[in-house]
Amino acid sequence: MAVDPYERLAFAIVSNAVKDYRKAATRLKKNHENYKAYLEIQRCEEFFQSEWCDMLCQGKFSGTSILKKLKEEAGDECYYKPKNRVPKQTVKVKKENRTHGRKSRRI
Repeated sequence: MAVDPYERLAFAIVSNAVKDYRKAATRLKKNHENYKAYLEIQRCEEFFQSEWCDMLCQGKFSGTSILKKLKEEAGDECYYKPKNRVPKQTVKVKKENRTHGRKSRRI
């Protein structure tokens, strides 16, 4: 029996998210200050709780059940939110050649 290529693609997307979650959880266990790993876990959790994940699973299982098992597997120590993270500040770029409300003339 041939497997539908769309089912294979959906399975690959979900399994890749599982791998990403596990990898980020192990990085966060090793270093609790790893902010990138923390953000990756947050991104994966949002995916597993989304309707898109449930659509990809096609009713065979739910994203929330996958997330629950991943959380049990990872344990509590990988849910430590890193401290002292300074948010990136936005830099205002100075616009050059501003016309200050006047229309520029073309010659």
